[in-house]
Amino acid sequence: IWAFPTNGSPQFFVGAATYGTSRPDVGSYLGASRYNNSGFTFTVTGGNMPAPGTYDFQIFGRSTVTGGFTVARVVRITVQ
Repeated sequence: IWAFPTNGSPQFFVGAATYGTSRPDVGSYLGASRYNNSGFTFTVTGGNMPAPGTYDFQIFGRSTVTGGFTVARVVRITVQ
């Protein structure tokens, strides 16, 4: 997960999520139980929390097949 400050400051790495959380809805949607544990978790704490401001958190997914990264989601947050 990377934080991109909206004020133009350089982006920085916030941390890596833990992969393998149970998501049977994903397995059902894709029609194969092998995808059931495709969820992830990440907790923002005082140790990895950015300074006050507005950020676009970009969550990148990595393919276990190709090893490539793609943007999976962008979430705008405001830290006060």
